[in-house]
Amino acid sequence: YVTGRYYGHDLMVGAAGTGALTAGRLYAFPHRLWESKKWTSMVLNITTAAVTASKKGRMGIYKSRAGKPHELVIDTGEFAIDAIAEVTATINQYLPAGQYWTTLIVDEACTVTTTASASVPKNQGQVSATGGGGTIRITRTYGALPATFPAIASTDWQDIANPAIWLKI
Repeated sequence: YVTGRYYGHDLMVGAAGTGALTAGRLYAFPHRLWESKKWTSMVLNITTAAVTASKKGRMGIYKSRAGKPHELVIDTGEFAIDAIAEVTATINQYLPAGQYWTTLIVDEACTVTTTASASVPKNQGQVSATGGGGTIRITRTYGALPATFPAIASTDWQDIANPAIWLKI
């Protein structure tokens, strides 16, 4: 890892696209950290803003347990989603090497930069032999991220374009 650079989650494969986020959904995607580092920020690019002024979003990081998000490590707090912008949330957090999950929730629909593929890394598993299902998308009322990730139903594993959340050193 190099200071000043951005590092994407495990599902970032291929060119960027855009995708709509649904309000009241908590999105989670695997993010492996290969080295222990202090991370300075989480970054998300909003390409179409929420329609209503003062609408918000939150990003976070969960520790992984048994291949799923489990214990909250970081909740960035709220950031505005009512303007087209690159959103940077300061975290200044040391994270040991390991498997984590980056998360995102918004209180009104907006569009963000996504990865071009919903491919699943080999160590993550898929919902069927034909592929897909690498992103978790559960129904959740907008607010602070829960200390323990909510229960995940089999239908919460989605084969969708993955919001591109970057960690920066």
